[in-house]
Amino acid sequence: RGREACDGCGGSEDADRSPDDESEYQRWAVAYLPILFPRQRRLLWLHTDALVQADLTPLWRTPLAGKPVAAVEDCSRPLEGLVNQSLLVQLAAPSQAPSGCSIDLGVLVVDLRQWQALDVSARVDYWATIHARTPDAIGRIFSQPLDPRAALSTAVRGAYVRLAP
Repeated sequence: RGREACDGCGGSEDADRSPDDESEYQRWAVAYLPILFPRQRRLLWLHTDALVQADLTPLWRTPLAGKPVAAVEDCSRPLEGLVNQSLLVQLAAPSQAPSGCSIDLGVLVVDLRQWQALDVSARVDYWATIHARTPDAIGRIFSQPLDPRAALSTAVRGAYVRLAP
């Protein structure tokens, strides 16, 4: 589906990558939707490979019940496989070790005001910063650092509405 992260992401070969290479870095735009669309209250985020075959109105009207986002859970890619649980425990953050299904970033219904109120973008930044500041010698927080799925799933865990697949 075009969402797989590059092999070896986070290694020394990434230093040679340009932000213009592929759309790996552009995928992080989903974390900053309120900044990109400051006048919108709600939006429907569709990945470029999403194929629309029906009316989107029911999806658009999905009640979010005060949550910032509605997404499909992806249990084939659990957070335990995307986030280095043992490293978080070593860093004295066992309560922050996320578990369960990740969210599929292909289709999202987003309440931008709730996203801002819960500061989801700052939470994503927090996890990306933790990853970036962790020395390679002790390991990496995210198994696929250029894929925003782990940081975003961790940032909104427990604060999203589950969409039917």
